[in-house]
Amino acid sequence: MAAIVGVLLFTHFWYWYPSVHFLSLAFTPTAVVGLNKNMQMPEPFRFLSNAKPSEFAYPALTEVKSEEKKKVVKTAVLSVTAKHKAKAKRKAKEGAGGLDEALSMERTFSQMSTTSDVEPTPTPKDTDVEMKAVEAEKPKVKVEEPAFQILQNPARVTPVQRGVVSAPLTLNGESQRYTTIKSQLAGIVMLRDTRPGEPESIVISTAPRVGVPGISEDEPEPPEPFDFTRYM
Repeated sequence: MAAIVGVLLFTHFWYWYPSVHFLSLAFTPTAVVGLNKNMQMPEPFRFLSNAKPSEFAYPALTEVKSEEKKKVVKTAVLSVTAKHKAKAKRKAKEGAGGLDEALSMERTFSQMSTTSDVEPTPTPKDTDVEMKAVEAEKPKVKVEEPAFQILQNPARVTPVQRGVVSAPLTLNGESQRYTTIKSQLAGIVMLRDTRPGEPESIVISTAPRVGVPGISEDEPEPPEPFDFTRYM
């Protein structure tokens, strides 16, 4: 119900700008963020996902295959050749005696026009197609996918993935400095520091930038104050 109400109010944000924030009611958190007692994200905290990385990876981008059309190369015919052919035809009409001569001349000029044909030059696109065909023929070495994945704080964890995620006390033979207060890893997770006297390494978060890269890197200004009752 909260998601339905959030989307409904979001669609009216052009009447009231703050309605745009209601869209967050339709979102489901897909992350695990570990925080210490100071509400900061310690970097050394890691947890284990007991599944192949491909099972919960982002969907692969769809590749649109373009159809390769065969290029028809037009034959270049010299104007001189056309004139000689017309002249040979005229002589053939004048008498049967000049027929053989006309045919021989026509064969000669047809050979000349053949040698003057434009040969297609390989384009970079054709070269890329040939290279891809050669690479496709090469035997592919199959790399075995690992059966688990070590995630770093913070990390993306989908709701379905929560059942295979755990925070063991030891990873790769090293003891974890931070342990979770609760066993469930979902959303915001509070951590307990087992070595409070040592300095901490904190993840520094950066604010997102909105705008066109290289032109406008700053966030847009908030809307000017307005009286909502005036528009009712």
